[in-house]
Amino acid sequence: MKIYIYSILFLYLLAMSIYDMKRKEIHIGATLLTGIVLAAIRVIQFFHEGVSMEMVLGVVPGLLVLILSYATHGKIGMGDGFVMMVCGMVLSLSDNLFLLFFALVMSAATGAVLMVFRRVKRSYTMPFVPFICVSFGAAFLWEILV
Repeated sequence: MKIYIYSILFLYLLAMSIYDMKRKEIHIGATLLTGIVLAAIRVIQFFHEGVSMEMVLGVVPGLLVLILSYATHGKIGMGDGFVMMVCGMVLSLSDNLFLLFFALVMSAATGAVLMVFRRVKRSYTMPFVPFICVSFGAAFLWEILV
């Protein structure tokens, strides 16, 4: 069952990555639909297998990103927070925090490289969801292979 849920999340992240790179925004309808589907799966799992508190708290990193978006007056997109909340429907708190950390490190490194080679200016806004997707893809492959 876990592989199916991870596959749904990965396909969603892949689609949102493409959408984010093209339009610099997140498709709220797709995000809401995916969140509802994954939440329904999580509720079914709760009744059949039980769900730990750490799994329930998986949405907290998304809430933190939303708070940061509000505090920075939109420098960090609210859509990124919603995407992290959708990831939290599948991942535990620690896994989602690791996902956020790895995505932040990759985006910072990419931004630094782009600025060093003068491809972008400091004011450039970079889509964040592709980094979430790559981070999740790496973790997903690690889970499958190990």
